[in-house]
Amino acid sequence: MRNKWQRKIKQRRPSTGRAEMAAAQERVRNYVDRTHDAFMAQLAQADEWAELECGAMAGPLRR
Repeated sequence: MRNKWQRKIKQRRPSTGRAEMAAAQERVRNYVDRTHDAFMAQLAQADEWAELECGAMAGPLRR
């Protein structure tokens, strides 16, 4: 019975083409790059805020 269901699944969903797959991977990479940059910017901002709030102590404590 298993083969019959596998065959049905194959018919329903055609395989993704190489070009389509590469495009999807590229979209994911771009998204990750953007979110990572935004996250690092927020982190730097939080770092500056901590140094302002806690004075000179924030630097040595974090390292």
